[in-house]
This record gives sequence, structure tokens and C-alpha cells, in this order.
Amino acid sequence: MLVRSLFRTIKSTLGRYLSIFAIIALGVGFFIGLRVTHDAMLKTADDYLTSLDFYDFRLVSTLGLTDDDVKAFQNEPGVLLAEGSISVPVLVEAKGGSEDVLTVHMLLKDINDLDLVSGRLPEGPDEVVLDAFYAGPSRIGQTLRITDSNETDTLDLFRSKSLQIVGIVNSPYYSNFERGSSSLGSGQIEGFAYVTEDAFDCDYYTEVFLRLKDMPPTGSDAYKDAAEKAQGPLEDLLDERGDIRYASLKDEANEKIADAQQQIDDGWAQIDDGKKEVADGELKLWDAERELKDARKELDDGWAELKDAEAELEDARKELEDAKTELDDARRELDDGWQEYNDGVAEYEDGLKEYQDGLDQYEDGLREYTSGRRSANSQLAAAEQQLNDAESQLAGTRTQLDEAIAAKTSLEQSLPYLSGEAYTSAAAIIANLNTQITYGEYAYADGMNQ
Repeated sequence: MLVRSLFRTIKSTLGRYLSIFAIIALGVGFFIGLRVTHDAMLKTADDYLTSLDFYDFRLVSTLGLTDDDVKAFQNEPGVLLAEGSISVPVLVEAKGGSEDVLTVHMLLKDINDLDLVSGRLPEGPDEVVLDAFYAGPSRIGQTLRITDSNETDTLDLFRSKSLQIVGIVNSPYYSNFERGSSSLGSGQIEGFAYVTEDAFDCDYYTEVFLRLKDMPPTGSDAYKDAAEKAQGPLEDLLDERGDIRYASLKDEANEKIADAQQQIDDGWAQIDDGKKEVADGELKLWDAERELKDARKELDDGWAELKDAEAELEDARKELEDAKTELDDARRELDDGWQEYNDGVAEYEDGLKEYQDGLDQYEDGLREYTSGRRSANSQLAAAEQQLNDAESQLAGTRTQLDEAIAAKTSLEQSLPYLSGEAYTSAAAIIANLNTQITYGEYAYADGMNQ
């Protein structure tokens, strides 16, 4: 009876019944699809990440990580692989002169393999591959330039600031379109890049990636449980390695501080030596100042003596000028004396000639007197007249002799003012005058005797 009533109800409301049936069937199908899709998506993701050797743990330390730290994690039970890596956000040149922020990663050997889209992976320190979401294959062969806007510490991490783009890749490290944020530029990271280990000039790692042994499929509850189980020992080891790293950096810093302290001590020693040298220098400076004062006094005395000497020199120069004036006057007087002497000599020679002529006449008259005494009276009168004339001539000759004597005396007085050839010539003339005067006086005396 109930079944018959149910069929009657369905028959009368068949459209509503079919709609409800379709809705229930669709919901069941969607639910079954979700259940199947979840497992399929997890399986696909696990296969993709496993094929690229995706990491299980990423360990970061603010003090940096070393090769010894990597070895310590590699030796930890349950760890399959451990690799140190470097990642750093940098500003690079973009189109239009702007700058983009990219995270540059180190290309690892066995963890976090890249999915090559185009080109090839980097092989040298000046090569790079870019994010496929950031750049296309057309960028291959171009240059990626790290700008100088980066901090000095960031620039010092790279051996080269210009990197050739050799490929375009996808990375399992980035599972969606978000690339993270940064304090650089606009704050938004535009993409990523991968370079080889030797592209970095750094002696420490910024992170360590781990792959664990026998891990369940990625994303499963079993995977989460295994990861949580391994996390505690790994964090403890990370803290331990951090303490070791801190002690190492502290020892290194203490060593540098000790070296710096030694340099400071050496510097203080040099300062003490310098102070001693300064004190010695001040003593030498004091001595030098004292010597300078003495030298200045001597210099002042010398200047005074020089001024006195200049005054004496000026007086001597004046006396010299006066002497030159007197010498010029004496030279003029000498020239006048020479002229008078020459005139006197000429007059003397003329008188001597006249005297000689008179003497000749006298001798002729005397011979006439001797030969002819008969005409003695008349001739005697004539001779007496001639004698009177001769006496007159002798008187003239006497005058000429006196003038010659006066000229000689004037020359003798000027001799002290003469020198050189003038002195020699004057002396010769005086000697000649002495001879002529002697001869003239002898002749005059002889004439007087006659």
C-alpha cells in the first residue's frame, strides 16, 4: 500500500523527482571527482617535484653557513643530501632605464633542479638563466646588468656585474606566480635568476637545502608527519652549528681585535716615539731659535756696519770725485805747462840759434881783428858795436834760459801727479831741459867771458 502510494507520488511529480535525482547525482559525481582529483594532483605534484629533486628542508642562519655546516647536516641520520646555497635580491637594469628586483640563486648540483624551457643552463661565472615568468626566449643572448644602486655588500658578492643570459627556466622553488617581496626598489620581486657557484665571491652560504631519506609523497599526511619528526633534531643541529659559527666568528673577530689592539699598541708606541721626537725637535727648535736670535743680532750689526760702510763708501766716492776733479785740473795745468814748455823750448832754440849766429859773427870779427890791425880802430868800433849787439842777444838768451828753468821747475812740480807714459815723457823732457839749460848756461858764461 505504501509502495503503491510512493509510485503514485513519483508519477504525479516526475519532473521534480528527476531534478532532485540529477542534483544528487551531480553532487555525488563532483564529490567523487574531488576525491580522485586531490590524489591525482598530489601525485602529479609529487612526481614533478621528485623529478626535479625538490628539497625537504631549507635551513637559514643569520650568521651564514659554511662547508663544515653542510657536512654536519649531511652526516645527520635520515639526511640523503645536503647542499649549501646563496640567494640574494638584487637590482638589475630594466627597459626604459628603470630597475627590477630579482632574486639570484646559486645553481645546485643535486637539489632543486631547474626545468629548462629554452636555451641552456649556465656554465661560467658570467652566465645566467632567467625566470620564464619574467623573461621570454628572446632575452637569450642579451646581458643582465646588476646596477650600482645596490649596496656595496651586495655588489661585492658577485665576481661580475654583467651576466649573459643563456636560458629560460622554471624552478620548483616557485610553485605559483608570486615571487616574494623585498626592501629594494618598489618592494615587489619581479622574478628569479640562477648562476653558477663561481659567479659568487663569497666564503659562506646563506642557506642549506636538505633532502631526507625515504620520504612519503609530497603533500601527504605521512609526509607532514615525517617532516615534523625530522624538524626537531635538524633545528637542534642548526642551533648547535650556529653556536659554533658564532664562536668561530667571535674568535676571528677577537683575533682581528687582538691584531687591531697590537696595531693600536704599536701606534701608541709610535706616538710615544713621536712625542719624544717632538720633544727633541722642540729642544732643537729652541736652540735654533736662540741661534736665530744670535744670527739676527749679528745680521743687525752687519746691517749697521754695512750702512756705515756705505756712508764711508759714499764719502770715499765723493773724495774720488773731488780727486778726479783735481786730477782733471792738474791734467789741464800739465797740458798748459807742456804748451808753455814747448813754447819755451822753441824760444830757447831760437835764442840759441841767434846766440850761435852772434858767436860766429864774433869769431869772424875776431879773426878780422887779428888779421888786420891797421883798420883796428874802425873795426874795433864795429866789433864793439857787434859786441853790444851780442850782449843784447845774450841778455835775450838769459831770459830764454830763465823761462826754460821755470818750465822745468813746473814740470818737476807736476811729476807726482803723473803716471805711466805721461810720467816717463815728462821725466825725459826734464832731462833734455837740464841738458839744454846746462849747455845754454855754459855758452852764456862763455859769451860773457868773451
